[in-house]
Amino acid sequence: MAAVTLTTRYTDETFYEDIFRVEPGCAVYLTRKGELRKTRYWALDPEVHDLKISSDKSCLSRFSDLLEESLLYYTNGVEDGLAGELSGGLDSSTILTAAKALGLNYPLFMHVAPEPENNTTGQ
Repeated sequence: MAAVTLTTRYTDETFYEDIFRVEPGCAVYLTRKGELRKTRYWALDPEVHDLKISSDKSCLSRFSDLLEESLLYYTNGVEDGLAGELSGGLDSSTILTAAKALGLNYPLFMHVAPEPENNTTGQ
């Protein structure tokens, strides 16, 4: 499962016309001239590193510390303008729950994909 997740290619495409997704590790800025600018601030290191953690409890503690540190770092100085898309997956649920626990409250958005006209799922 991890290998599939780590090698999946994410794009900026959505199922809405002329609405694009912010790709993982990217930020989008609106300039004063009204132009959108995308920058990459992070990319997954393709090399896998072994972690030496003594127990499940210490692993969870280390993960929690790193998650909190990351949330505080990337939201530092941001007064308004944060939003979260809660997909229902583990990543977004974990991040948004941790952000809430840290007092980082921002709006959530939900969307449901329309059913395809010729839905043949399960046939």
